[in-house]
Amino acid sequence: MKKKVIIGIGIVLFIAIVVILNVKRGEERKSVEAEVVKADSIVSRVRVEGTLKAENQVGIGSDVLGRLTKILVKEGDRVEKGTLLCTIDPSTYQARLAQARAQLRASRSRLAKAELDVGRYSQLLEEKLVSEEEYEGIRTQYDIYKAQVESEEFAVREARENLNKTTIKSPIAGEIVSLNKEEGEMVVMGTIGTPGSVIMIIAERSKMFVRAMVDETEIVRVEVGQEAEVEVDAFPDTTFSGHVARIGGMPVMDASASDQAVSFPVEVALEPGVTKLYPGMSATCNIVVARKDSALLVPYSSLGRREIEDEEEDVVFVAEGGTAKLKGVKVGLTGDKKVEIEEGISLGDTVLTGPIKTLRELKDGDRVKADVKKEKEEEEDKEKEDEEREEDEGEEENEEKKENEDKEEDEKDADRDERDNESL
Repeated sequence: MKKKVIIGIGIVLFIAIVVILNVKRGEERKSVEAEVVKADSIVSRVRVEGTLKAENQVGIGSDVLGRLTKILVKEGDRVEKGTLLCTIDPSTYQARLAQARAQLRASRSRLAKAELDVGRYSQLLEEKLVSEEEYEGIRTQYDIYKAQVESEEFAVREARENLNKTTIKSPIAGEIVSLNKEEGEMVVMGTIGTPGSVIMIIAERSKMFVRAMVDETEIVRVEVGQEAEVEVDAFPDTTFSGHVARIGGMPVMDASASDQAVSFPVEVALEPGVTKLYPGMSATCNIVVARKDSALLVPYSSLGRREIEDEEEDVVFVAEGGTAKLKGVKVGLTGDKKVEIEEGISLGDTVLTGPIKTLRELKDGDRVKADVKKEKEEEEDKEKEDEEREEDEGEEENEEKKENEDKEEDEKDADRDERDNESL
């Protein structure tokens, strides 16, 4: 009897221990980071990389074969439309023009004689002194000489045009950004399948644009006229303003990509007046494709993909009474650090934001201990960002001030040198 009592007590104790352990395990809560959902503004951007080009940029070549005798400009020079840039040895083309003119004079003389013969034979034909056949022969000779004169007039015109082409003038106003030839070098004109010599390149650098390729998944969000922020690698602390000027309608296949990526060309025009940029520089464009002033935002880290009712959906975990609740959501605009949630959560909800590993293993209904990010911390982060931005602006102002002071000092030194020279 005593043995049975002891066994019964042992079973009860075992069950009690198991229950207590389960209760404690159920009370264990996972530590997570959280953030209260607020309404704020969001800007959605498409980020692309490209190359700077001048709005007006031309390569200056030659329409005739010859040797450069004079180059009248140098790199960095500003030229106007019609400015003489360089000359090609004209001696060959002067000789060809003289030859063509001599041939034309000879043909005109023959034509004048043939014209007199036609008049004389016409009168003799009326008097029955020559046959019809003889008259037709003289008339035919006249037509031949007339055709020769017309042909040689075209030859003279062509020779004159070729001679004029030995002086090369600027077709646009701009700056000499590249000079590829030197005096004494030969230049050739381009033919079908063979490019000609590029003597120099002229560009109007006050009007620049970025040519970039946008992936087919993003191009549907890009429209002409949208604002863009342009960052140039050569000026890491400067952001240039621009807008989408043109969108190419024909896709470009990237043959080097294994998945045959398809992109569309987009041109982002910079605001006029920027003169410190050069064609060929690398640039990154942040095209503003959408804005919203009041949207429910959550960090990217809170967003995941889970299967709900046999369908994979975008989801977030919301803390309710110490429990993680899995909620399917509808994603709206995507910003730099946060994403808009159009449906599934409400203003003031507490969404779980991390750690990522914990959220990945978290299940609906799990007990959690949420460390909610306080408003003070958010304000401190924002103040820190503002301070960093103000520091960058201050550095730029100091650099500009120093440049102006150096320039003034150089001007003073130049004045002093000039006065010293005058006194000597």
